This record gives sequence, C-alpha cells and structure tokens, in this order.
Amino acid sequence: MKKRGVFSTLAIVILLLPMLGSFVTFTSPTQVRAATFEGQVMRSYQAITNNTYTGTVTEYTYSLNGVIQKSSTPPTNADWVTPSNYFDSGWFRDSWNEEFTYSNYGEITQTNDAMSIPATATWATINSFQIEGTNQYAIGNTIFQYSVNGVDLQTTTNALNIPTNAMWVALVDFTDGWTKTINHTFTNYTIDRATPVVKSLKISSNSGLSVYAKKGDEVTVSLQTDLPIAAPVLKIAGVMVTALGGGTDWAASLELTDAVNEGDLSVSAVVFSDKGAPSTEITATTDGSSVIYDNTGPNLSHTLAPNEATNRHVTVQVNATDAISGVKLLKWAAGTHAESYFTTDGTAFTNSFTANANGHYTVYARDSVGNEALRSIIVSNIDLVAPSVSLTASTTALTNKDILINATAVDNVAISKQLWAEGLQDSSYFQAGEGTSFTNQFFAARNGEYTVYVEDTAGNFAQSSITVSNLFKQAPKLTLTPFPVKPTNKTVLVDVEVETEGATQGNTLVALRWAKGEQQIAFFASGGGADIVNELEFEAMENGIYSVYARDTAGNETVATITVNTPPVTITGIVLSPKTGQVTVGGTQNFQLVENLSDGTSRDQTANATFTVSDAAIATMQNNELTAIAPGTVTVTATYGSTSDTATITVNATPVTTTGMVLSPKTGQVTVGGKQRFQMTESLSDGTSQDQTANTTFTVSNSTIAKIQGNVLTAIAPGTVTVTGTYGSTSDTATITVNAFPTPTPEPTSEPVYPTEPTPRAINIIRTVEQGIVKYRADVLLDHVQVFVPQLSNQDARTIRLVYPAETATAEAHLNLSRNAGLFLNKQQTNFFMQTALAQLTMPSTSFNGVTEDVFFRIVPVKAQQQEVIQTNALKNEQIQQAMPKRAIISLMGTPVTIETNLQNRPVTITLPISEEVTEEQMASLVVYIEHSDATTEVKRGRIVEFEPGVKGFQFEVDHFSTFSLVYASEAQEEEAEVEVNRLAPYIQGYPDGTFKPNTPVTRAQMATMLARFLSNGDIPTTTNVSFKDTTNHPSKDAIEVVKQADLFNGITETTFNPNGTITRAQMASVVAHWIETVCAQDPSKTICHTSGKGKSFTDVSPTHWAASAIEQVSAWGMMTGNSETTFHPNGSLTRAQAVKVLNQLFERPALEDITTSTFSDVPSTHWAIGEIEAAAIEVKEEIQK
Repeated sequence: MKKRGVFSTLAIVILLLPMLGSFVTFTSPTQVRAATFEGQVMRSYQAITNNTYTGTVTEYTYSLNGVIQKSSTPPTNADWVTPSNYFDSGWFRDSWNEEFTYSNYGEITQTNDAMSIPATATWATINSFQIEGTNQYAIGNTIFQYSVNGVDLQTTTNALNIPTNAMWVALVDFTDGWTKTINHTFTNYTIDRATPVVKSLKISSNSGLSVYAKKGDEVTVSLQTDLPIAAPVLKIAGVMVTALGGGTDWAASLELTDAVNEGDLSVSAVVFSDKGAPSTEITATTDGSSVIYDNTGPNLSHTLAPNEATNRHVTVQVNATDAISGVKLLKWAAGTHAESYFTTDGTAFTNSFTANANGHYTVYARDSVGNEALRSIIVSNIDLVAPSVSLTASTTALTNKDILINATAVDNVAISKQLWAEGLQDSSYFQAGEGTSFTNQFFAARNGEYTVYVEDTAGNFAQSSITVSNLFKQAPKLTLTPFPVKPTNKTVLVDVEVETEGATQGNTLVALRWAKGEQQIAFFASGGGADIVNELEFEAMENGIYSVYARDTAGNETVATITVNTPPVTITGIVLSPKTGQVTVGGTQNFQLVENLSDGTSRDQTANATFTVSDAAIATMQNNELTAIAPGTVTVTATYGSTSDTATITVNATPVTTTGMVLSPKTGQVTVGGKQRFQMTESLSDGTSQDQTANTTFTVSNSTIAKIQGNVLTAIAPGTVTVTGTYGSTSDTATITVNAFPTPTPEPTSEPVYPTEPTPRAINIIRTVEQGIVKYRADVLLDHVQVFVPQLSNQDARTIRLVYPAETATAEAHLNLSRNAGLFLNKQQTNFFMQTALAQLTMPSTSFNGVTEDVFFRIVPVKAQQQEVIQTNALKNEQIQQAMPKRAIISLMGTPVTIETNLQNRPVTITLPISEEVTEEQMASLVVYIEHSDATTEVKRGRIVEFEPGVKGFQFEVDHFSTFSLVYASEAQEEEAEVEVNRLAPYIQGYPDGTFKPNTPVTRAQMATMLARFLSNGDIPTTTNVSFKDTTNHPSKDAIEVVKQADLFNGITETTFNPNGTITRAQMASVVAHWIETVCAQDPSKTICHTSGKGKSFTDVSPTHWAASAIEQVSAWGMMTGNSETTFHPNGSLTRAQAVKVLNQLFERPALEDITTSTFSDVPSTHWAIGEIEAAAIEVKEEIQK
C-alpha cells in the first residue's frame, strides 16, 4: 500500500465544489407528478497533502426495476444510486468500513451492507467510509445534497436529517480524515418512477361542532391518492398516528388529551407508492377543513363599582374571555352554586349585573365547545344605615367663656366625617365642602344656632343642631358724665350710665363701685370702693382722677376713669375781626375786638381797645374804623390791656372798567368771493385797550349778500350789509359793500377759524403789555379739545385751528397746550394749527404721541437790528450761494421769526407769508435760512402754498426750532436761465385689484424693487447675474441684483436673500443709514448731511444690537421714530404706508397736498399717508435750472 505523506506547510487552497445548481433553502414544495427526474452521484475527488491525490468511485450500488445491482460505472437510469467503494491514489487502496443511509416507506435506516438496502428505498447514499488504515480515521465534515421536488437543491451535514421523501440524495463533500477534499466530479442519472399525488386530505372531529373540539373528542384524518400507496406517514397536532386502509384510501384518528396543545390542530401527510416513490409532504388540508382544540374553560375576573363602602347598589363588572372558541353563555346568581345549577337556573347577562345587597354571588361561563368556569364573588361594601348624632352643651348658665359642645356620633360601620358650622345649615352646605372638621367636641364662641353634620364611610349622613344663648363676652359699657362741664368752684356730680350685653336674656349688672384715683379691677373685686349699683352716680369733691368698676351676671368686668378738672374762670385770649379784607381806595372798614373766657363765654372789648395801623400813607385809623387812602397792604393792631391781636387789609386801586367797544374796520368794500377779517377792541378806563375778537359774536344783516364765520366775512353777492359784533352786553357795527367781480374766480379755500359761540368753551387769546412788549397768549386745555374734536367732520383734515390777531406782525404770540390736551389730540388723530401774521404752524397729531409735559410755542418777530446781522450771515452762507442763481442779489423777505418750543425732535410744518411784490422768478429761488441756537445753520427748500386768501406762503417741515428767515434772489439774472424738466418715475405700484394695501407688511423683495426703481428712474436693468439661490426664478430678481450691486441691501446669508420675508424696522433703519452715508459722501452740502444731535435711546435696542448705530442715526435725522416714547420695536414689520413715508424723505420727494381723489380704492382722502402714497405712486415732474 502506498502511504500518503503528511501535510505540507504550504497554504491549502479550498476550492468550492462546482455543482449542477447552487445550494438553496427549501420552500414549501408542491406535489410533482413527473415521469423523469435527474439525480446525481459523485465520480471522483482530489486531496492535497504533499502532493495532489485523486480518489475515484470504483463501485456503485443501485436499484432498477425492483432489482439491487452493482456496477463499476454509474448507471444512466436507476431508482436510487450510491457509491459503494472508493479507490484513493494517495493511499493506493480501496475504501473500507462503509456505512449507508436510506429511506424506505418513510423510515430512515443505516446499514454497512449496500446490498441490504431495499429495492423499494426512496433514496440511498453512502454516509461514511475509511481509506487509510493506520489511524482509523473515517471521512468527516460531510455535506449531502438532495432534492425533494426534483428541481430545487438543498444540503445538510447529517444524513439522518434528510427528508424521508427526498427524490434523490448524494454525498457531495467531505474530509478524508486528514484534509478537505476538492475538485469533486459528478455524473447524472435518470430517475423514472411513478410518484403518487394526494387528491384529498381532510380533518374532522366527532364533537358535533363544525370547527371546535374538546378534550375526549376524536379527530380523524382521511387521505386519498391517485395511485395505490404504502401506509402513509400521517400526523395530527404533530403526533404521528397509525394509518388504516389500503390502496388509495387511508385514514387515522387521534383522541384529544391534555398532552395535545390547544389551538388549530396541524395535519401533515407523506405518501410513498408501493414501489417506494415519494411524494412531497402535504401540510394543509385540500378542502380547507380544520379543527380547533379548546381544552380550557373561560377566564373570569371581576371588579366592583364602587369597591369602597357605599349606600347605593354595587355594579359587578365581569370580564369573561376565552381565547379559542369564545364565551357563549354568561350567567349569575346570588349565593354559592355548582356548574350544574346553571343548566336551568341563573340570570344571563352581558358584561355586568347589579348587587342589591351584601353577600355571595356566583358567576358561570361556558365557551362554544362546552368548557365551563365559575367565579365566586363576595359583596360586603353596601351600607344603607345612616349614622346618628346627639349634641350637648357643657353649661347652660350665663358665662363669658367659650361653651364646649359635645357631639356623640354612632354608626354601624364607621364615621368618616364630622363637621360643624354656625347657623342652621342643610346637608348640601356641608357636602359642598363647607364647615369645620372636628372630633367629638368643639367650642361655641358666640350665641346662636350651631349645626353638626356626620357622614359614614358609605356616604350616609345625619345632622343635628343646638342653640347657644347663654354666652356673653362683652364687658359692661360705662359712660361717665360730669356736671357741670364748665369751670366752677362747686363739687362735680359724675353720672354713671351702664350698658350690659344680653340684658334682656338676664345678663344684668350685679356690681357697680367707685373710688378716687386710678384703680384696677383687682382693687374692686376684693371689695374696694363704694357701691353705687342703685344710685348710678357719685360726687367728686375735688379735682383728680376717679375710677368706676362694673361686673355683669356672666362675670364680665370693666373699669372706666374720668378726670375732673374745674379751674376758675379766666381770660383765654382776644380776637380781632375781620382778620383779613380788601378795601378800595376811599372805602372804610370797621373792626371788633372780642375777649374770650375759660368758661366758654366772651365779652366785646372794642370800646376799651386801642387801634393802630402800620402805614398811615395807605390807610388811617379813627377808633375802630379804617379809611383807605392809597393802594397797598397794612397791618391793623388792636391792644387791650397787655394782649393784642392783628389783622391784614389790602387797599386796592379803583377797578378798571370798560368804557366802550370798537369794531374795525368800520367800513370796507369786498369783491364777491373775497373775505374781510374783523377785530373787536375793548377800551378800558385806565386808557388801555384789549382785543376781544375771540370772545365776540359776529352777525351779518343779510346772509344772501355775505356770510360770517367767526370774525371772517365772506362776500356772496353784490350789496351792502351791516356787521354787528357783540361782546357781553355791548355791541358795535360796521358797514361793508360787496362788489361784483367781473370774471369768475375759483372758490377760495376755507379760512381757518377758531371756535365761536355757541361753543361751550372758547379758547381765549389774551393781550398783555409787559415792559412795552405786546404779547398774545392762548392756553389750550383738555376740555377745549374735548369740545372741538367731536365737531370736526370726518371728511376734513381733522384740524383744530387757532388764529391770532393781525397785530402779531409786530407782537409776540404765545401758545401753551396742556399735556393731556396733546395726548387727546394724538389719540383722536387730530392736528393743531396755529396762525399769526408772521407764521403758520401745523402740529400733526403724531407729534403729541407720549408727550410728558405741557407743550409751549413762542413766535417772536426779529428786531430790525438783528435782521441786519441775519442779512450779513445769509450773504456769506455757502449753501445759500449754491442754491441761488448766478449773479443774483440775495435779500431777506419779510420779518424773520424766532420760534421757541419744547416739542423738539417731532415734525411740525411751518408756513411763512410771501410778499405780494415778489415775482414768479424770485419765488422760484426762495429758500428758508435757519440759524440754530448752537451757531449752526441750515438751508431748506419748500413748496409754495396759500398762506391766506390772496397771500402765498412758503411751507417746509422741521423738527428743530430756531430763527427762520426767507431768502430770495431779489434781482433777475442777466441771462434767462434754461429750465430742464426732470421726470421722476413712480417707485411703488398698487395691486391689480386697484388697492394699495397700506397696512400690509413690506417684503424684502418689494423694498429692493422700490430702491431699484428709484435708482434706475423706473427702468430696472435686466441681468443674467444670480447672487442668491432663492431668487433665481423670483420676479424681483433683477431689482435685487441692482440694490446688491449698489451695496444697499444684502442677503441674510451669502447664498440666500429670503425675498418673501418681511423687512423689519431694524433692517429699514440700516438701509436708510447706509443710503444717507452714501449720499453725503457724494454731496456733503445736502441738508441731511448737516443734521446734528444725538438720537433717542430705546429700551428694546441694546447697545450691542446689530442695528443700534443705524437706529440712533435715523432717530437723530427724524427719518424714523419709535413706536412709543421708549421703544423702537426693531423686529417689528414695516407697512407699505410707513415705507413710503420713510423713502419719500430719503428720496427728497415731498408729499402731495390737497388730495381729494385717491388713486387707490383702499386709501381714502382722509388717510394719514395719502399725500406720501400719491407722491410715491405717480410720476413727478421736477424743474431744474441750468
């Protein structure tokens, strides 16, 4: 024999076995009825140790046509084939000690003799053998391949695990005792055997039910095949049962016991032809029949509701379940019963029943198969007996101590609650949570009814009440009254009045004693003092303290004291009357001096007194009579004995009286449509006069010729009328002739008027002269504006107008508007208008928002000497030089005015009158020159408006107040200037439905579009650039690129712009600040670039806020203000109306005035931003002189 060498140290490469098909996992096979199958069997293998050696099958054992045969070559047809001998070239020897495994009619057997394998075997394979003989190593790590249906291949490492009904089996891999074999070769052979097919497999039971069976029932499986078969392998619930029958019909039965698992009983069948040919295993009935084994009765549980003590019936909630066949019957009965009781008795129910009394109850359940279950239930928490309670007081005698109330409560189970309360209460009072909890006793602190409520654990209750009427804690009340009360030299009788609590109930006075000095209760309780219980008075012989003691039946005690002090009658003082007074020069005043005594009486000592006066130049005294000589104040002194008293008298000059009223002008002529203003002057007895126009009622004799409102007459038709001005009880008249106007003229705008009668309260304009300076002053209070505002039409501009007299061309005009009046105007969205001969001031309602003090304005005309200084400064001002035409002579117009106010940093519109002699060319050059108190200057352009009928005005807005002068080019240029018309396109549009939506928040894309339209004058350039990934397809993409290129507006990140996000107030402030910085860098002469001062600080903008600097700047410029005095609301959104208000200032685009028809349906002419919106949404023409 050639011996194989030992393993070499070289790496062993293990090659995968090439096979006809891949190893697969078997899935439920279907029955196959085929005449021919392909099996396979090994032919050779190789093994590598120190060399490569081949092993060859030299003998095959197989069955064909019922005969066992052997061959050195594999057969081409066989019922089964297995190698029975191998020759190994390494060991150079044949195999020995072979072992074979085979399946025959469903049983697997092993043998060492291949010829002993039955010809009817379903399959056979060699499973073990040896090659070398020294170490006696058999092959190992075997792998077998087989097919159950002739198509799918499966593998196993243990031949005993091969299914009994496999079509064929082959050994495909192993180790030869030393190494793993490789390079296996195989050959196929044809299997041609008739395979039986199961035609019918059914399951049933003798339970009488279609599906269910119980313990003791018999379950039967019946089987039919298309070919005669050997005894099949049948299983019920995994239990192999003996098949009875023959040929094609078989059956088997199983009696159900505890050993069988409950549930749906499984069934399986494996059949073999009488020749041993297998079929696939059947694991389900062919007709869908099934049997469910139920060996357990229903499961019962219960709960009681309530489960604690109760005075009501108890609901027994039963939970009955049966996991298999389900609960079919549920009954209950009072008492303890066996299952048989419920065959005919008991009450059927579904989920619950009611227990009306304590005791035992039985619940019975039966499932669909007939399994039964019982549950015993005990109900012991029903208590229908109410408790009882009785009350007794610790004493019925009169007492001043709290009385102890004892409560005795009895219950058959247990008391759970004891409560008491004052008064007669019903059970609902206590059941609502009222009352005081106690245990067995409590104290009554006062007389009255007391109610006690007790409740047991089941909720049964009882209550009782008791009356306490013998408790008195109030000490007797003593009132001591001396007679007489005035000073006297006689003894004093002290009357004693005693009141005791509960006197009508018997609590009367039992002790009353008095003693001199301040005594305590203990003194009298020990017997001290004198008894006066019957007298109720005692006599005090001398001044001092006296004590009185009293005790009532209940034992309450008290002591009261009285001090008796009766000094002799003395003089307590003198009184001069009257103490003060006013006397007109030439008048007299009589005085009286009264002496007061200690007994309360008094005596007149006027005749015995000496009277003197402090200043004889103002008044003189004759006895007790004062005579006034000159205006002033004197002190009158009256002396009686060693005492004196004084009085103060003011001597007034003779009062100024009205000497007459003068209406001016007395005569005049007015053209139809024209106006005439009247003034009513009051002449005074001191030679001065006072303007009473505001307090005068004006009427006209013929309202068809002229009408009058306030002091302004408007001519209607030709004719003559008499104007009557009435002040108080006096009046004066004037005659006015109305002349026809040759050509029609536009109806003049309404003249501002101030309130006239019958206004409940008029605003008075008071004229005063101080050190030769004429001043007109008006005080506007809350009740003024509360009267005037409701009279304003909602269609008007809602403005209260106050017009000062024409004398203010040379006089000062003062206005004081109370803080509350300002706040009221702000709330009512009502403006305030102030007109003098030199200026008109319009204060918008928003400027009064959050004012913290009274608002004052002073309009003072600049004196001639100061006007010369202003003229000189204006000629030197570079801003004026740049604003005026070349070679122009610069002049002041009219009288400059100084306007002072405490309403700083809030917008006010100022209108200054324009001289009638000014030409259109000169008017076009007008600017206002402003000299601030901090020595800085400012030049503003404005707009031409009507100051009053027939007079034009120059209007501009400010929020800082100083000296204002109109400056113009008083001489025309040598050459006519060329005028260029610049058309400014609208930078905002409305919506397709004709609305503007002023209150809608502005998006970032919309703001970018507005800025881009202004920069491009409405012609936004298109671009292929896309800086942000979220604007690629956005309609505002080009506008966004324009503002980004201008470095005005950036994205929220490097790659996103958030076009549809709303712009915040902080972001808007940042845009404004950056815009102005850019403009001022290009043109530092612009007015905005010279704005100085610190902006407001807001509580909601911290110094570290990203936009803090921008917010402070726009506040200083007046571009944006806070939403309150202290807050800016930086994260709040900006509406479309607010946006155009800011942008119009930024673009120097003034708001349009006198808008009567709005472009947009949702912006009425009364809207606060109508002028701003119209200016932004329409084309504006701007004339520029070259």
